[in-house]
Amino acid sequence: MLKLNRYLLGLDIYERHSIVSRILTKGESKSVIDVGGTSGLLQMFLNHFEVIAVNIDDSGDVRYRGEVLPFVDNAFDAAVSLDTLEHIPHRDRKGFVEEMLRVAKKEVIFCTPLGTELHRTIEIELNDAWRREFGEDHRFLMEHIDNGLPTLSEITKILAGKNYELLFVGDIRLAARLFRNYMRMLKHSNPLVRRFFVFLGLSSSFIFYFLKVTKEPDKFTNRVYAHIRNAN
Repeated sequence: MLKLNRYLLGLDIYERHSIVSRILTKGESKSVIDVGGTSGLLQMFLNHFEVIAVNIDDSGDVRYRGEVLPFVDNAFDAAVSLDTLEHIPHRDRKGFVEEMLRVAKKEVIFCTPLGTELHRTIEIELNDAWRREFGEDHRFLMEHIDNGLPTLSEITKILAGKNYELLFVGDIRLAARLFRNYMRMLKHSNPLVRRFFVFLGLSSSFIFYFLKVTKEPDKFTNRVYAHIRNAN
């Protein structure tokens, strides 16, 4: 049942958790802290791992204040964070990664939408469209815009001196199209049409198998994954 449920998450959520789980299963880690994660979500992809999700609200297994993780040094084999860095102000991002490194013995993985001018422009347009339809900013898009998506230059500065690898996945045009479909689903009055868009959103997980994972970004790259080995 868990394996089936994974395919009902939609492409955006499925991609992040699938890529991170693939990286983890290639190594020797068995215990994982998911910083900014939702209870049970990464566990769906890592059946034989011990996963603890921590968050600033009650969505995780453990709640924390968003600064110091409530665990001792080297408490876990691995620390991961999926699309959290972009919600943190620039000045605090390096410290966020260093805190993950503190609690991880073997490896740290984080992913984030890749900050480019095109990506920023698309997210501003999507937020404007959301505001026109629903009368307010989209919470997460507005945080992206206010904080700025992490750029490749910023990420490499955070990772300076560490043993790491970067992977690039997805297409921001596809991500924007799926977001617009989600908006159509929310605003449509016809229940049959709404169900159609719900089906499109859920079934979009299967697109993942057509996405390229590369070691170099291109103009339309959606997300970057950083894998730091030998964390301590």
